[in-house]
Amino acid sequence: MKAILEFDLPEEQDDHELAVNAGKYYSVIWELDQYMRNQIKYATADTPELYSEAIQMVRDELWDLLNHNNLNLDK
Repeated sequence: MKAILEFDLPEEQDDHELAVNAGKYYSVIWELDQYMRNQIKYATADTPELYSEAIQMVRDELWDLLNHNNLNLDK
Protein backbone atom coordinates (compact mmCIF):
# COMPACT_ATOMS: atom_id res chain seq x y z
CA MET A 1 0.00 0.00 0.00
CA LYS A 2 1.29 3.47 -0.88
CA ALA A 3 0.13 6.99 -0.28
CA ILE A 4 1.23 9.68 -2.69
CA LEU A 5 0.87 13.38 -2.06
CA GLU A 6 0.83 15.48 -5.18
CA PHE A 7 1.19 19.26 -5.37
CA ASP A 8 0.89 21.71 -8.25
CA LEU A 9 4.02 23.82 -7.90
CA PRO A 10 4.57 26.69 -7.55
CA GLU A 11 0.88 27.39 -6.74
CA GLU A 12 0.84 24.94 -3.81
CA GLN A 13 4.39 25.58 -2.62
CA ASP A 14 3.28 26.46 0.92
CA ASP A 15 1.25 23.24 1.26
CA HIS A 16 4.16 21.24 -0.16
CA GLU A 17 6.62 22.72 2.34
CA LEU A 18 4.20 22.08 5.20
CA ALA A 19 3.91 18.41 4.20
CA VAL A 20 7.67 18.03 3.71
CA ASN A 21 8.42 19.63 7.10
CA ALA A 22 5.70 17.86 9.10
CA GLY A 23 8.26 15.67 10.84
CA LYS A 24 10.22 18.71 11.94
CA TYR A 25 7.06 20.33 13.33
CA TYR A 26 6.32 17.13 15.25
CA SER A 27 9.86 17.09 16.67
CA VAL A 28 9.65 20.71 17.82
CA ILE A 29 6.32 20.13 19.56
CA TRP A 30 7.60 16.94 21.19
CA GLU A 31 10.79 18.66 22.39
CA LEU A 32 8.77 21.59 23.80
CA ASP A 33 6.49 19.16 25.64
CA GLN A 34 9.50 17.33 27.08
CA TYR A 35 11.08 20.63 28.14
CA MET A 36 7.91 21.62 29.99
CA ARG A 37 7.64 18.14 31.54
CA ASN A 38 11.21 18.39 32.84
CA GLN A 39 10.66 21.90 34.20
CA ILE A 40 7.76 20.55 36.27
CA LYS A 41 9.27 17.19 37.21
CA TYR A 42 12.64 18.53 38.28
CA ALA A 43 11.48 21.72 39.97
CA THR A 44 13.41 22.46 43.13
CA ALA A 45 12.38 24.12 46.36
CA ASP A 46 13.75 27.35 44.86
CA THR A 47 11.44 27.13 41.84
CA PRO A 48 8.56 29.58 42.25
CA GLU A 49 5.25 27.73 42.51
CA LEU A 50 3.66 30.20 40.09
CA TYR A 51 6.29 29.27 37.48
CA SER A 52 5.54 25.54 37.75
CA GLU A 53 1.79 26.21 37.64
CA ALA A 54 2.16 28.37 34.51
CA ILE A 55 4.27 25.72 32.78
CA GLN A 56 1.66 23.08 33.67
CA MET A 57 -1.16 25.26 32.33
CA VAL A 58 0.65 25.71 29.00
CA ARG A 59 1.41 22.00 28.79
CA ASP A 60 -2.21 21.13 29.52
CA GLU A 61 -3.35 23.53 26.79
CA LEU A 62 -0.91 21.99 24.33
CA TRP A 63 -2.31 18.52 25.06
CA ASP A 64 -5.89 19.79 24.83
CA LEU A 65 -5.14 21.25 21.39
CA LEU A 66 -3.46 18.05 20.26
CA ASN A 67 -6.34 15.90 21.50
CA HIS A 68 -8.94 18.21 19.97
CA ASN A 69 -7.23 17.72 16.61
CA ASN A 70 -6.84 13.97 17.07
CA LEU A 71 -3.07 14.24 17.30
CA ASN A 72 -0.83 12.27 19.61
CA LEU A 73 2.84 12.72 20.49
CA ASP A 74 3.12 9.11 21.66
CA LYS A 75 3.49 7.69 18.15
